[in-house]
Amino acid sequence: MRILVVDDDEQILRMMERLLSQRGHAVETCHGPFGASALAVRQRPELILLDVMMPAIDGEALSALLERAPLDPHPQIVLWSADDETVYRLLREKRHHVLSKNGDLARVIDELERLARTAHK
Repeated sequence: MRILVVDDDEQILRMMERLLSQRGHAVETCHGPFGASALAVRQRPELILLDVMMPAIDGEALSALLERAPLDPHPQIVLWSADDETVYRLLREKRHHVLSKNGDLARVIDELERLARTAHK
């Protein structure tokens, strides 16, 4: 699966790239929101993992931009955050798939893979 990870934390980008690559995925990363749309158009990921709390453009706003981008087919977009209040708010709103950065990253990756499989059925 082709996955784009967008986060303003370089350590998280490297860690997610390593973990997802070990599971056989083709991973692209983007350090922060700027350039993410162009990278998504160029790379055509099947799934985009967006950090919610980034400077200038947060993950929710970037998600809205990506949903209007000329991507065919449109990738599965998943928001994630280390802020539990934000995760709970987004889960209540049910507008996005949402994951928490807190906890076991293997479970996060399992959930990403599950979401990607269900999106392409």
